[in-house]
Amino acid sequence: MSVKRHPALVVAHYGTLILLAVVCVAPIILMFATSLKLQTQIFNTGIHFIFAPTLENYRDVLGEDSFKRYLGNSLMVGVVSTVITLVLGCMAAYGPSGTSRNLRATCRATEALWHRMHCRYIHRRAFLRRGIQKDVSRSRCRFA
Repeated sequence: MSVKRHPALVVAHYGTLILLAVVCVAPIILMFATSLKLQTQIFNTGIHFIFAPTLENYRDVLGEDSFKRYLGNSLMVGVVSTVITLVLGCMAAYGPSGTSRNLRATCRATEALWHRMHCRYIHRRAFLRRGIQKDVSRSRCRFA
């Protein structure tokens, strides 16, 4: 059974989605349009959407001898950062996935560590900011 929505909410919803899509896509379009301008047109003040497009910038970049090196460096950085992200993400997802044997112990240890860090670091900073001269190490923290 589908829920009927007020037409104004539907219009507002899709209007917001269209606005967000324009905000996300506009920089990419502007960057591509800038790549088709001459250098003198790029550095003029203001953004002009009417101009004579040229492929001169692409000819200059692709004609350089070091373009392959630039492309190789970019690919290497992209591949290495993707592999590092995947490895760290897989290790981080393994713990809460339920496949580890000591999930409850892991959660308790993580909670204790977080509580200890919160009590010792955050409260100490709060006391120091307020100028309170008190021994924070003997606070009422459960795990301290």
